[in-house]
Amino acid sequence: MRIHFVCFIFLVLLGCQKIEVLRVTKVFTENIELNSLSVSADGIVVDVSEFGGTSYGHCWSTVSFPTTDDHKTVFDSASAGTYYTSQLNKLQFNTTYYIRSYTESEEEIIYGIQDTIKVTDYTSLNIVLNELNIQGEHKINIKGMFTGVGSVNLEDYGVCYKINNEPTINDSLFSLGELSRNIALNENISNLLQETHYQFSYMLSWTTKIFFTAIILLHILLIYM
Repeated sequence: MRIHFVCFIFLVLLGCQKIEVLRVTKVFTENIELNSLSVSADGIVVDVSEFGGTSYGHCWSTVSFPTTDDHKTVFDSASAGTYYTSQLNKLQFNTTYYIRSYTESEEEIIYGIQDTIKVTDYTSLNIVLNELNIQGEHKINIKGMFTGVGSVNLEDYGVCYKINNEPTINDSLFSLGELSRNIALNENISNLLQETHYQFSYMLSWTTKIFFTAIILLHILLIYM
């Protein structure tokens, strides 16, 4: 009887012990939305370990398995069940990118499963000419809008022009450099010849990984100086 009583007490004590559950940080990307040139990624922080999470987001690169040393979005104070959306930027057209969700603390960096994206549709790009005015004997002012840029980084934008004919990228070019956001154009072009027919065109260009340069030429105008 004594032996059975001791066993019974032991089982009761064992059954009352607190069971500790080891929490592990886990994060993953639920969805990637590609809308012409705009790319967004939806993620969720499933759980956070004892180390906690000071930041979270998405990271991306042209090299597989991107890290937080690459391009990234950053949100503060990760907690279990947190949903978030990252808007990607500075992407190159027609280039494969690798993207992963992540959480970061002082003790660890946890990454989600890798996904891939490629921007191939530029139909959202829109160039609008608002106004073109002669400012003097040798100068004009041109105003317009570049919209629909989305997540890409365009190599160059500006105005190209030519005497008597439709201009191309190889003619006179008023270059304004890289473009990575929607922007209003309000620029002066000088040193034009008097009593000369000019045609002007807005220009957007980018270089793909196969070094093909795409040019969009819109809103051809004829002006007599």
